[in-house]
Amino acid sequence: MFADNAELTLPNSAICVIDRLFINSDALSNASNESPELESKVIVAMAIRLKTEEFMISRINDQAFLDAIKSNQTRELFDKFVEVFPRETRSICLLDQVNLMTPENIHLNSFMYEPILDMSALRLYDLYDEIKQLMI
Repeated sequence: MFADNAELTLPNSAICVIDRLFINSDALSNASNESPELESKVIVAMAIRLKTEEFMISRINDQAFLDAIKSNQTRELFDKFVEVFPRETRSICLLDQVNLMTPENIHLNSFMYEPILDMSALRLYDLYDEIKQLMI
């Protein structure tokens, strides 16, 4: 419910936003269309970041460290992952690609959209699928 619009009803409101984001990203990735649509690229970029953080959080498995993060969460997680798992070069390379290819802050009217616009949707879908494979 929105405080300023209590009457607003969202379709399928039983599904969490993060789950909906992953469902839509899975559908976009499975369709593998070279879509020029910004909306599709932003959805997948957000899902990539979130899946990446889920992976690092599960692997680091240090609640005190997680609780101490106050800003730059993805960077803090990445630095800790590299410190704890320096020999996992494939994972580190993939996580580094996420840091380079997906903006940490996505908001309306942002210049952060420009790199996503110029990027191939297919490359984003591939990166999303690679990150999901890390979770297995």
